[in-house]
Amino acid sequence: MRLKELTIAGFRGFKLPQPLPLDADIVVIHGPNGSGKSSIVEALEWLLCGDISRHERARSPSEYRGDYLRNVHCSENAPTFVEARVVLDNRELTLRREYQSPRLSRILVDESEVADLSVIGIPIERHTRPILSQGEIKGLVDTEQSDRYSEIARILGLDVLGELRQNLMDLKKNMNKDTTISEAIKLRDARAEDLRQYEELRLLSDAMESMPYEHQKFLKMVYSCVKVICGIEVSSPDQSQKALKKERDRIVRSSPELSKLKELRIPGEVTPTSELLEALLETVKISDRLKAFATQMMEMRQACFLKAGIDLISDSICPFCLQQTITEARKNDIRAHLQVHEEGLKLEGKLGESLGNFSSRWQTVVQDLRAKVGIQTDIKAALDEALSILGKTSDIDALREFHDARLPELQAQVDRVNQEVEQFIKSCTNLLKHQPDISIEDLIALAGKIRPSIEQICARAYSDVTELATLKSKILSSTPGMSPEMDRKIKMVMELERLVENSEHVKLAGIYGNRSSELEELQSKVEEFERARMEGMLSDLSDDISRYYDKLNPGEPIKFTRLATAKPGQRHIRMEGESYGKDLNPISCFSEAHVNCLGISLYLCQRVSRNPRYQFFVLDDPIQSMDEPHADRLVDVLREISQEKQLIVLTQEKALCDILDDVFREHDYIKYSCGVYGKDGPKIELEIGSIERNLHLAKTSSRGTKDDRINKAAGSVRKAMEAIIKELLVDKCGVTRMSLRTQRVKLSRRLSQLENSGFDRDDIVNMRTILPIVDQPHHDDPNWDIPPQRIERAVEILESICKKHRLGPYRIARTIVGRVRNYLPKIGVAVVKVKQPFSVGENLIIEGTTTCIQMPLDSMELDRQKIGTAEPGAIVGIKVPDKVRPNDLVYKIMGEQ
Repeated sequence: MRLKELTIAGFRGFKLPQPLPLDADIVVIHGPNGSGKSSIVEALEWLLCGDISRHERARSPSEYRGDYLRNVHCSENAPTFVEARVVLDNRELTLRREYQSPRLSRILVDESEVADLSVIGIPIERHTRPILSQGEIKGLVDTEQSDRYSEIARILGLDVLGELRQNLMDLKKNMNKDTTISEAIKLRDARAEDLRQYEELRLLSDAMESMPYEHQKFLKMVYSCVKVICGIEVSSPDQSQKALKKERDRIVRSSPELSKLKELRIPGEVTPTSELLEALLETVKISDRLKAFATQMMEMRQACFLKAGIDLISDSICPFCLQQTITEARKNDIRAHLQVHEEGLKLEGKLGESLGNFSSRWQTVVQDLRAKVGIQTDIKAALDEALSILGKTSDIDALREFHDARLPELQAQVDRVNQEVEQFIKSCTNLLKHQPDISIEDLIALAGKIRPSIEQICARAYSDVTELATLKSKILSSTPGMSPEMDRKIKMVMELERLVENSEHVKLAGIYGNRSSELEELQSKVEEFERARMEGMLSDLSDDISRYYDKLNPGEPIKFTRLATAKPGQRHIRMEGESYGKDLNPISCFSEAHVNCLGISLYLCQRVSRNPRYQFFVLDDPIQSMDEPHADRLVDVLREISQEKQLIVLTQEKALCDILDDVFREHDYIKYSCGVYGKDGPKIELEIGSIERNLHLAKTSSRGTKDDRINKAAGSVRKAMEAIIKELLVDKCGVTRMSLRTQRVKLSRRLSQLENSGFDRDDIVNMRTILPIVDQPHHDDPNWDIPPQRIERAVEILESICKKHRLGPYRIARTIVGRVRNYLPKIGVAVVKVKQPFSVGENLIIEGTTTCIQMPLDSMELDRQKIGTAEPGAIVGIKVPDKVRPNDLVYKIMGEQ
């Protein structure tokens, strides 16, 4: 996919719709920080992926709540959209994304709505976006090894595996925090410990804790133990409880009667609270998501009213004014308004459902808690009977404490927690009614308060029930006349009773153990797969990174060698390098320019070399902290990329702009300048196009307004003339591009330099006649004007010079056929890596930052053997008349355009 034009409206720094033509092989956008360059990049990101990397990489995501994408100066009804005209598979398409809310947008392809751009074959994954920003470069290299692992995983598209691994870890962590599960494990462990005291029941204890746990196998073992002890065949927990009770009663009947204590039925299982707490957590999550709509609560209230109305109204008569005002157009307006608030309304609906679920489950739990407190009366009767038969004992004193203090305390705690929960439910209900007495922050804080209260009260109830059951058992077993054998047997019976009564807890603990083991195994497999994928991709990637890095840093003593993962179990990636055969950590000794080069090299591998579907690449501020030699070599790399992809570079660096101007001026090249923007958006102006484009713009603007003639036409003539003089100095006078870039001189002095080099005097005289038109001081005079005829004459002069000296639209057509690898000065031979075939007898141009040679190819050699044609991939030697340097490009002249 290639870009032709980008239009931005109401997005980030852009208020008014602003089209930006991009239909060129190379586009440069230059401007200082704060001039709107980043908004252009973010607009393209949002169009393609639905979000911006600034938000995705933010360390404080909460700062991006609300309408962070929408221009703050836009009126309420002003549209926010990004639109691009593109060429995809030789078809021109219009892609458009329209803003609806911070999380919702509408995507259209040629005015037809689509789910996402993948329907037309455009990759939408984050790691495929053909954009590289300076923040990404710095964030990748100069960081901890663990952070670098996450960043590289994101670049390679492996972050989905990291997210899966983290989700598995979070799931296991949440399971460990679940109070119902922890209570079940605690109870199972207690039962297992008690059963180990008896040889006959020890196998049951082992089965409870075995992994993987099999509940049906465990129950069959329980039934077998019941048969051995009670002599009755059973096949269910209910039958087991009846058989054990019958056996216990038979044993107790041989001792003095404690009928009240025997009849005391202590409530067994505590109602599981996991589902209750999950419902509470879901309510909090939805409330937190509603924060994004907190400023729109009044509008949401109106939207709820409108939604109810649109659902109920069946005709065009308004129920308030009784007039036919509810037209179909009005209904469509209401539906459009509702669509804006659709996400908020859906969240409110989900909050209502979640709140209802939580409220229902809380009623079940609180009833269970009160049932446990309600046995206080039965305890009093059992206490009186036991006291009259056994007298005062420590166990009976403990039973009295339950009756007099602990159960009343539990009752008071249940009532207090119930009030807190009811207050939370009431606050949620008021929020759903859009009443202003409760904020979402208060609601979430209240939920954070009641959760530990619920966990504490349920844990307290469980602890009391367990202790009370133990106390009952101890009092019964201390009855006079009980033989040691009878005492041992009744204790085993009661242990089995407790075990059967709590079999669901044992099952839950066993299932948790199985799931925990499965999660650990799955997590291990995910980590193993992720590591293998990462190592394989890093191995391939390292070679390409080295290739790009060496192009940016040829002949450096410190070299990058590879990216490598750390030892198993660590999610770390280290950079490895070498210097004169010694291994080292390159990050510890790289300059900032080298660090930038390494970061750029890694991203270029993934987003250029491995991203074939996108035929363009956007580079945002690539050379911060780069010196001029590194910037030169980066441009050489960009020149290579531009042979395969459309290149868009945004930068604040004037030096980089100058290099790009010199290298690409005569290619299909556009340059824009961004001025500091006001509330309507940045001011983006065409600064440099090709000579042909500037001459065309001058001609078309010459017949416009006075402002068009002075600013557009005269400015375009000046830019074309600057480019022509520079090309003449390089092509005809042997001046290096580097010297022209570092010199800042007026056009009149450039003409003198050209004249002193022996250039055609008539051409010099003709160009001097243009100077008054393009002289900037004249433009400050309010009375100054330029007749259209003078502009048109200036264009004719410059066009004739271009035609005469084959510049601009008349430049010799050429194609890249290779790149200089080395220069052998003693024999005057350039070593060239061949990209496209070329032959002896053809005319070549060798061009670089300081090189410009045009020559016929008389001979060339491959492996010291003369050859007639160089094939792609070969490395050949060709005789050159002057010095060349590595990375200079070799062109074959194709004829005249």
